[in-house]
Amino acid sequence: MKKLLCVQGVSRRYGSLQALAPTTFDLYDGELLTFVGPSGAGKSSLLRILAGIDLPDSGSVRTERPFDRDHPAILVFQDYLLFPHLSVFENVAFGLRARRRKHRMSRAEIRDRVHRYLHQLGVRDKAESRPATLSGGQRQRVALARALVMEPRLLLLDEPFANLDKALKRNTAQFVGRLQRDLGVTTVLVSHDLEEAVEIADRVGVIVDGTLEQIGAFREVHEEPRNLAVAEMFGPVNRIPVNVYYMLTRNHHTTLPHLHEGAIPACRPEALFITPCATGPASVTGFRLRGGVLRYEIELDGWHALASARTNDLSVGDRVSLELEAVLLIPEPNKGGFS
Repeated sequence: MKKLLCVQGVSRRYGSLQALAPTTFDLYDGELLTFVGPSGAGKSSLLRILAGIDLPDSGSVRTERPFDRDHPAILVFQDYLLFPHLSVFENVAFGLRARRRKHRMSRAEIRDRVHRYLHQLGVRDKAESRPATLSGGQRQRVALARALVMEPRLLLLDEPFANLDKALKRNTAQFVGRLQRDLGVTTVLVSHDLEEAVEIADRVGVIVDGTLEQIGAFREVHEEPRNLAVAEMFGPVNRIPVNVYYMLTRNHHTTLPHLHEGAIPACRPEALFITPCATGPASVTGFRLRGGVLRYEIELDGWHALASARTNDLSVGDRVSLELEAVLLIPEPNKGGFS
């Protein structure tokens, strides 16, 4: 793939606050790159630098193919910023009309292009409506249409799912992913809605406390996290004491990695299975329901963990056996239990 941007050592401070530590990565033509991290991690600061709205204190952003009026970089803000006094059609046509004289676009050409993108985003029937009459999902699609009608070389999306209710987030994320693939627009998306964002990404970057900790394909980042901060971005992680790890792997039917110096064994709840067993070494101490998935809290000789089960017939106090199906070897110590 061809590079579109080369970001080299960019950083940003606001007074004494280091919002973004020196950050380096490449952005490839046609990809959808998602940056995830908690609120205040530095994601939006990076996005503003990529958009040219903010200047870095150090480093550079080099474009392999320059942006211009024909193919700009466009940032879609979290609050959409639609003009409330204009119709949907007029909102989407605004940018085209502003540059019409230079590009010699006729009114008919503007009308046809606007309607084409409204149709593509499923809001053509709302062309004469005002933004206040639209749902959150419809306003988001209008904001996307307003950006895409300009045929940007780079589309930047700031928390595009933040203002949507839970029921809309997944459908909207899938829609954005399909649209990006169909149009081939290079896109950078920042979000703390991990489940929705990573599902549509070609690559994922994890930003924590202003630092880009890891970037890569989702499977790589999820299964081979560079540190605990990255691992915990994608859900709870159980650190496994060494003696428990050897107990779990002593008679294991598959090959699990041997421990090496500096590696802390850990696992996600979906990789630790429990089975009812009257003589089992662990006991059930509670339940958690997250995202419609039931997890069990277990205790084994002072070790507390979250686990999965192939049955929902377990109760607090039941004795269980344990089976570890996959392990993470994290190169830094875990300072807590599970979250």
